[in-house]
Amino acid sequence: MIRKGGYTLLELLISVSIFSGLVILILGTFVRSTSSSAQVSVLREKSEVARSLMSQVKNDFHYVYMTDFKDTSNGPTYRGYHVGADQLIMLLRFPNGTDNQLVRKEYTASAIPGSQSKSADFMLKESRNCSLDQNKLLNCPLNNGIDSVSILPEGFVLNYDQLNEPVFGGLNVDTTIPTAPTGYLKVQLTIKPSDHLAEYCAEVEKGTCYKVETILAAGNIS
Repeated sequence: MIRKGGYTLLELLISVSIFSGLVILILGTFVRSTSSSAQVSVLREKSEVARSLMSQVKNDFHYVYMTDFKDTSNGPTYRGYHVGADQLIMLLRFPNGTDNQLVRKEYTASAIPGSQSKSADFMLKESRNCSLDQNKLLNCPLNNGIDSVSILPEGFVLNYDQLNEPVFGGLNVDTTIPTAPTGYLKVQLTIKPSDHLAEYCAEVEKGTCYKVETILAAGNIS
């Protein structure tokens, strides 16, 4: 009787176990690679959003017109700009522009309802072709600019920790002193995914948020 070659049950079980182990190892490597790639992609997107917003503010602040102006007849006098913890108002005069072509820009960090004041939208309001009267009151034509709109891409919000990390800071110019220093602006933008509305960045896992900050001196267009 001639015995035919073949595999025993034990050999088959060993082969299947080895094959399964290799498959699990390969799939695990693929999953980790995919996850890392996704994390890098999200981080890149957050950094691009933060840097784009910062670049916009920096570019505007370069053209601050360092002259006195009032937003309302009974309001305070600003010189070029006014900065608060969640608001930045700027009077801009671009090259080759005139005093009848001034631009008023207002950036605001506005707390998002339902976020427990831990997240904010980044809003921009712009008025064009503004001018100053003899009393330094700023007059801007109606419907000549843009209403307050969000400039944050969908899916992202600002971390809104006013006490520890205000969005805006710096030094306003004292308009009562003719030789007052120019002043400066500090901007701090921390971007996080919108699914972390009710959490500060300090409360979420590392890598969830992306922060950029800068300090700027106002320009002077003549």
